Amino acid sequence: MLQFANYMAMDEAEQFDSAKLARYARQMMLDRIGESGQRRLLKATVAIVGCGGLGSTIGQILARAGVGTLVLCDSDEVEIENLHRQILYDERDVGRSKAVAAAARLLSINSQVKMHARPMRVDAENAAELFESSDLVVDATDNLASRYVLNAAAVRLKRDWIYGGCVGWEGTVMVVRSGTGGACLECVFGPPEPSDPATGGRFPISPATPVVVGSIEAHEVLRYLLDPAANKPCGSRYVCINLEHPRVRSNDGVPNNPACRACGGGKNLKSEI
Repeated sequence: MLQFANYMAMDEAEQFDSAKLARYARQMMLDRIGESGQRRLLKATVAIVGCGGLGSTIGQILARAGVGTLVLCDSDEVEIENLHRQILYDERDVGRSKAVAAAARLLSINSQVKMHARPMRVDAENAAELFESSDLVVDATDNLASRYVLNAAAVRLKRDWIYGGCVGWEGTVMVVRSGTGGACLECVFGPPEPSDPATGGRFPISPATPVVVGSIEAHEVLRYLLDPAANKPCGSRYVCINLEHPRVRSNDGVPNNPACRACGGGKNLKSEI
């Protein structure tokens, strides 16, 4: 089982003194953020499942934005072939736990953020604990099996989460509103197919693709944490990116499918979005 430390909240005066606020000044100029939004970010806990290409970018952006606590989950070690796209690491990290190396690097970026390294692979038990211990869970894995574990836990607990995947020059991001009437992962993609090239192992990937897709995921995390209306019932948001012939497709209201095997309903909606 995951063991999460008990944290004493920082005194608000200390948390928001001018020296600590200075690093966030430019984002606090945005109407959507301001001081109240920065307070929400600093109090938030986000679990990032996967510390590879997507997780490297997501972790950096959330740390720099001042999300208060990041839980970093990955059972792998850094390999030399990771370095072309996993921008948190360098040659000195080869052989180290990705979760531990990522936590150390992110702390060097922002020492105000609490980091918790979890060198583990997601399963049904710890997925549920991640949802229960976090404000939001973000998928940054490289295999469908882990994503379907997250989806099942989210459906069971009625919790929203963010899915992201990429292969080659293409990527997909989905704000999965399984807790608020939106489509779950299986509503859109159907049951996992063993022949899918992204089910695990080695697959082609551009170094730019996970950076772009991870940036969109991180942006969606910030939108979710900042917007009090994010928890109101609405469809899931789906974004598909192609970098080889640059284009973006999106659908902001993908509803739950009543026939999906996972969340109450089975028809694959992918062709409709």
